[in-house]
Amino acid sequence: MKHSLPFTVVLLFPGMICLSAVAETPDTLLNYSLNEVCIVQPRTVYYSDAFKVKTFGREDLASVAARDAGQLLSAVSSVFVKSYGAPGNLTSLSFRGTFSNHTQVTWNGFPLNSPTTGDADLSMIPLTIADKVSLVYGASGSLYGGGTFGGSVDLTSSPSSEQGFSSGLSTEAGSYGSWFTAGNIGYSGKKVSVKSIFFTRNAENRYPYKDIYKYGSPVLTLHHNQLRSYGMFHTVSFNINPSRQIQAGIWYQDRFKNLPAVMGSYIPSVATQKDSTLKIFLRYVRTMRRSSLVFRNAFFNDNLFYNDSVSRVHSDISAQQYLADINFRNIAGKRLTWDAGGTFQHVQAQVDSYGRRIAEERFAVFTAARIDLKAFIINTAFRLEVIPGIAPVPLPSAGIKKNFLNNHSYVRASVAAKYRPPTLNEKYWQPGGNPNLLPEKGYTSEIGTGLSFTEQDRYNLTFDLTAFSTHINDLIVWTGEGNFFNPVNYKKVWARGAEFSFAHSLVLGSIKIRQQGEITAVRSTSTAIYYNTSGILGKQLRYVPLLNAFYSGTVQLRRLSLTTSMNYTGKRYITDDHSGRPLPSFILAGLSAAFQFRVHTLNGQLYARADNLFNTSYQIIKGYPMPGRFLAFGLQLGFQR
Repeated sequence: MKHSLPFTVVLLFPGMICLSAVAETPDTLLNYSLNEVCIVQPRTVYYSDAFKVKTFGREDLASVAARDAGQLLSAVSSVFVKSYGAPGNLTSLSFRGTFSNHTQVTWNGFPLNSPTTGDADLSMIPLTIADKVSLVYGASGSLYGGGTFGGSVDLTSSPSSEQGFSSGLSTEAGSYGSWFTAGNIGYSGKKVSVKSIFFTRNAENRYPYKDIYKYGSPVLTLHHNQLRSYGMFHTVSFNINPSRQIQAGIWYQDRFKNLPAVMGSYIPSVATQKDSTLKIFLRYVRTMRRSSLVFRNAFFNDNLFYNDSVSRVHSDISAQQYLADINFRNIAGKRLTWDAGGTFQHVQAQVDSYGRRIAEERFAVFTAARIDLKAFIINTAFRLEVIPGIAPVPLPSAGIKKNFLNNHSYVRASVAAKYRPPTLNEKYWQPGGNPNLLPEKGYTSEIGTGLSFTEQDRYNLTFDLTAFSTHINDLIVWTGEGNFFNPVNYKKVWARGAEFSFAHSLVLGSIKIRQQGEITAVRSTSTAIYYNTSGILGKQLRYVPLLNAFYSGTVQLRRLSLTTSMNYTGKRYITDDHSGRPLPSFILAGLSAAFQFRVHTLNGQLYARADNLFNTSYQIIKGYPMPGRFLAFGLQLGFQR
C-alpha cells in the first residue's frame, strides 16, 4: 500500500504536473477540432481500426431516450442480453459465447462493472445521459484491461455542443403502469459548456404470464414487481484556451425494486432491493504541437441493500472505487502515432458476507502504436497488469486493416491476449470464497471483411462478415452441492463463430428507407475439465444461444416515419450437461410510428411503439417471465436558442 502512494498522488493531481511540464510548449490542434477546441480521441477509439465496432450517436439515442442500455442493445443488435424480467430488473450482456463478466461496460472510459460480481447492470444505465454508445466486439485487453473476452460497451456523456441555450423534455407512458420523464437544460459558449439532466422512471410491472412450472400451466399475474427510480446527471466543460480543457461530471441514481417470486413458487415474495450509485469524473486535456496529454480521474460509490423478511435474509453491500488514468500521445511522423500511460484502481468493499472490509489496488502500464500507410493501418499495443498477490499479467495485441477499391472494401484481422481477475465475491465470500484463485487467461482472434456501395446521398449499402475465436483458460465456476458452493478454476472454454451484418439506406424523392440486420452463430464449449466429471465436454455452455439475429426497417415520408423490427434468440441450455429442459427459442416483433414537428425554435416528436407485438410468452432466464405485448406513447420536446 505504501509503495503505491506516490503513483496515486501523481494520477489524482494532474493539473499540477501538466501545467508545469508543458506550459512552454507551442499549441497545435491534434486529431480534430470542434468550436476551436481540440478533441483528443480516446485510445480505445484511436486504435480500434482492426476491431468490429457498432456506434449509436446522438440522433440514434434521442429516439430511445426513455429506454435503458439493455433495452437498446437487445433491440438493435444480435448480442445476447440477459434480463431477469421486466425493464428495471437485473440486465447483463454477453458477447460471442462468453459470460456477462467477460463484457466490460465503460462510461467516459471508466469501467462500470461491479468489483464484487464482475457484472454491469444495464438496467441502471439510462440512455438519456449518453451522447454515444459503442459496441466493441472482442475489445482489446491491451487497451481496456481485464474482462473483455467478449467485448465492451462504451458510453460517452459530453456537454452541449450547439452554441447557445438548450432545453428539452421527454416523457413516455406505457403498459403495466410504466412512466418515464426526463428534462434537460444546457448552455454552450466559446469558453464554458454545461448540461443538466433529471430523470425518473416508475412502473407497476403487473403483467399476465403462463406459469409452465405449475400443474396445468395456469395464466397468472405477476405481483410484487414495482419499480421506482430517479436520478440526475450534470456535466461542465471549461476551455482554458484552444489547447487546454477541463471537463467534470456527476451522475447520481437511486432505485427501489420489489422482487417477485420465481415461476413455480407457491410462496409470495416480499423481497426488496434498493440500489444507489454516485459517480464523479474529472478530465484534463493538454495538447501540444505534435502530442497530447490526458488525465482522467473518477470516484464511484455503489450501494445495494437486499431485504427478505420471510427468509430473514438481509444483505448490505457497499463498494467505493478510485480510478485514475494518464495517457500521453505523440505524432512521431506522417505515418506513426504512439501512446503510453498508466492506470490505477483502488477498491474498498463492505459486504456482510465478507465478514470484514476489503481493500485492493491494481496498476497497469501500457503502450500502443498506430502506423497509417493509407491502404494499410497497423495497430499494436502492450499492457502489463499488476495486482498484488498475483504475478504480473502481460497483455499484447496486434491488428491490421487493409482497404481496397478506393476504401469501398476492407479486410481486417486482430489477435489479443485477455484476462479476467477474480472478483471480490469469488475471493472473499463466506462461506466458500477462495483467495487463491488464478485469473482467467486466454486470447481472442478474428478476421473480417466488408464491402460498401455508395451513390452520393441517395444510396448506401454495406456488408460485414466476421469470424472469431476465443480461448479461455482457468475459467472460474462456482461448484458444490447442497447449500455450500465455492469458486474454482474449473475448465477451459473455446468460443468460436461468425457474424454477418448489413445496413442499407435509400432516398426516393421525399421517401427515405433505412434497413439494418445482423445474425450471429456461436459454438461455445468446454474443452477441458479440471475437476470431477467430463460429461460436459464438447457441449454448448449454458445460457449461450447458438443463434441470435435481428432486423429493423424504417420508411420515412417527410416528418412521418414507420419502423418495424424483429429479434430472434435461439435455444438456451440451463445446465452444463444439458440434463434440464432447455429454454425454447423465441421471436419478438416490434412496430413504432413517429411524427416530427417544429414550431419556431421548438422541435418535437410524437411517437407510439408496440414491443412484443404478437404477445409472445417467453423466458430469457429460467423462472423469470418476460412481459407480453407492451404499448407506449411518448412526447419529446427540444428548444435551442
